[in-house]
Amino acid sequence: MHAVTQALADQAAGLRRLVEPAGLRSLMVSAGSASVHHGVIAANLALSLAAQGREVLLWDGVGGEHSCSGLLGANSVPDLMDAVCGTRAAHEVSLCVRESLRVIPASRFFAGWQRLRQQDLGRLADVLIGLSSTADVSIVEAPVAAFHALPLAEQVVVVARAEPDSITRTYRLLKRIALDSGRCRAGLILQATYDIPHAQAAFTNLAATCRQFIGMNIECLAIVPNEPAGQRAFALRQPVVEMFPESGSTRALRACADAVMDQGQEAELSAHALAARVVSAVRSVAQSR
Repeated sequence: MHAVTQALADQAAGLRRLVEPAGLRSLMVSAGSASVHHGVIAANLALSLAAQGREVLLWDGVGGEHSCSGLLGANSVPDLMDAVCGTRAAHEVSLCVRESLRVIPASRFFAGWQRLRQQDLGRLADVLIGLSSTADVSIVEAPVAAFHALPLAEQVVVVARAEPDSITRTYRLLKRIALDSGRCRAGLILQATYDIPHAQAAFTNLAATCRQFIGMNIECLAIVPNEPAGQRAFALRQPVVEMFPESGSTRALRACADAVMDQGQEAELSAHALAARVVSAVRSVAQSR
């Protein structure tokens, strides 16, 4: 049965590439505080998109047991920085963890990319193009408040809990993003701490505040329920979408995957454009030193 399902997914992916314009859907997943564990959400979102037959590239800019690499068993793979510095080939820093999902550990790259030299930029561009040229979706699990990760993504997705401290930190993050980058849209994945209506009310208040004070429109991409299935998957360090495929958390994350892909072609860019944006950001920092 799994082989038949995979064959249908591969066929769907092939047909999709024939009828849809070529483009790389790119998004950055971050959070207002490290306690939110947004890497778990990023990993489950990537798995949901890969299950649709899409080629997904997941960049882990955080590292650690609760990052997407830790959850998907890719934390022993060399870092993206190794390929950029020439000590590893590009294919050595990515691990195919599922049929159409590759994970790239990049925590050392995110920690040190501002120290790259001008002579490293050509290799950086080649590595980024080589890794992302065949992907349909690129997801960056960015460090908390990592504004330097913004060039890697067209869409910004923030993960928050429906509780006062997390909502406050999320607003501060969105404000910084709006002021520093001029972005006027962002997506929100809200983790319910009580029930769904409580989380919906928290989103409504946050969206109204963002619209009024920073001119940013916030879209609720998903509300992940507070339920035993999600808690057990987290405790066992397993993806909830695979461990409990019929759970409310899985339904919410699958709906989120659909919402991400429905955002429109304005969220797409080519692999070459992605590389050019990152190189430009690195060059700007280097010239300012």
